[in-house]
Amino acid sequence: MPAPADSRNTALDGLRGLAALSVVFYHALLHREDLIASVLSVPIQQLGTAQAILQKLYLTLFNGHSAVLLFFVLSGLVLARSLERNTGNPLATSLNFALARAFRLYPALAFCMACYYALAWLYAWAGWSGFPAPDWRAAAINASLVDIRWHGPSTTLQGEMLAIPFLLATFFIGRRFPAIGVPACFAYAVFAFDNPWLVGWLPNMNVWLPAFLLGMLLADRRLAPFFQPVSGVGLAALLVLFVGLRAFTNLNASTTSIGQILLSGALVGAVYHGAPQLAVIRLLNRPALQFLGRISYSLYLLNVLLLMVAWSVVDRTDWYQQQPLLTGTMVGLLVSLLSLPLAAFSQRVFEQGGVQLWQTLRQRPGALASHA
Repeated sequence: MPAPADSRNTALDGLRGLAALSVVFYHALLHREDLIASVLSVPIQQLGTAQAILQKLYLTLFNGHSAVLLFFVLSGLVLARSLERNTGNPLATSLNFALARAFRLYPALAFCMACYYALAWLYAWAGWSGFPAPDWRAAAINASLVDIRWHGPSTTLQGEMLAIPFLLATFFIGRRFPAIGVPACFAYAVFAFDNPWLVGWLPNMNVWLPAFLLGMLLADRRLAPFFQPVSGVGLAALLVLFVGLRAFTNLNASTTSIGQILLSGALVGAVYHGAPQLAVIRLLNRPALQFLGRISYSLYLLNVLLLMVAWSVVDRTDWYQQQPLLTGTMVGLLVSLLSLPLAAFSQRVFEQGGVQLWQTLRQRPGALASHA
């Protein structure tokens, strides 16, 4: 039987951990930027050399675009479940939700940007190359998510914050119209994919909103009978399709992104509603993947800093030019191992600390939560 609606689905944590790890290896190879146009964006059937095909397979297995869409589907599902536990008035629910997201996301991001600034200062002091010049204003602005200047992955965190009003609107519409509210909002988001004015031209929101709202749709326990019959073979096939779609399609095509979102949703839905004894779900519940899932947010943030350190060393050689696949794999493996303890520290101190601080503030007399 699937887990009760109020319990934590740990298999989703394992899925999130795998996605975060794939981003590290994806960026490690794409430091050879010419591979973006020559390999990443080209369907595998159009590649002409064995080396390019191997690189394409690597970038298919470790695909950052797919991982980000999967993150957003997972966020939509988890946040929908969180909102379902709110029984207060719309204003209190909305403010509590927005503040909880801020306390969840910003502390670890601030720690990441402080580390980034410290490394930039160290490189400048030592006369090393590989980091931008120290700029506390750029670090602060990036940490605020107002303007992403230093740290590329922060763009997706900006998306998490910009999605808040859409998530809240979808939740309240779904509460008012239980049968059609959330599906109608998801359809609106899909239509907005090629019509960014429908989401106010907010950065990337037209591309990412369908993933968030599909996750909210999947949180509906009425969908469980649809996913529960999925067998172990079927779930494994979904995983293969999710990984393999981008190998054969145009990376930049709208249909590819929509297809990837739908496959992300099918995979997440099958894991969320599926039977715990399925082999894939048991794999996702293994301790190593659970650990990766717990630290996945901090790992996603901090691996970039260690990648830059590694690149500042490797770029003194011609390894990326001569052996890009081997070099990218070795850099990805080394950075992953070095990132784990730093990400675990960030998760324990800053992620958990931010959540606990918000819980403490909510419990104070006169806090907004008391009116919920």
